[in-house]
Amino acid sequence: MGRPREFNVGAALASAQDLFWSCGFSGSSLSDLERVTGVSRPSLYGAFGSKEEFFAAALNHYIDTFIADLFQSIEAPNAVPADATRFFRTLAVRFSGDPELARRGCFWVNSIAEFAALEGGDRISRATEYRRRLNVAFDNALGSHQRRRAVISRRMRLGSRTLTAATLGVWLEARVDPAAAAQTCRVLAIEIQASRRKPLLDSAPTHRNR
Repeated sequence: MGRPREFNVGAALASAQDLFWSCGFSGSSLSDLERVTGVSRPSLYGAFGSKEEFFAAALNHYIDTFIADLFQSIEAPNAVPADATRFFRTLAVRFSGDPELARRGCFWVNSIAEFAALEGGDRISRATEYRRRLNVAFDNALGSHQRRRAVISRRMRLGSRTLTAATLGVWLEARVDPAAAAQTCRVLAIEIQASRRKPLLDSAPTHRNR
């Protein structure tokens, strides 16, 4: 029977998440991880494996907690366009209410940016998963009034992709200027409200049968 671990794995993971979130993968050394967790290197290896595996566990924890809560309303089966509006208003409040926290950005988006140019980076940062999940969530919320149709319209899907890209952008903008990022989110919320009466973020002409 294996010897039980002599530290709180959940607490160590939360501390590692905070370090990786603030400093990134490359900016967090094993010595830093020992320091913030209070756990020796052999014990960390025993619990989490390599530094990369420890990072993956921390990112997964962040996704399962913060991201799951943030995406909850737009991923819900009964989501409506108003939920997408609230999504951006929630971000606006977060950015304007705590600029210091806002400047840390989103741990997941930070990871996507850090690993973007590295071979195998998508596997570590789960960038494709992020984009796909957010696209599906916006499709879900924005397409609610079209659920009697078999598929979501191409125009609505274009709006979802645009909002996914905008979400990535505002998280990066928040690291530079939280107030500007908050204002961007407010504008996006207004655009989504207006989309109930016109095509979302789509200026392409509509061709009518003559």
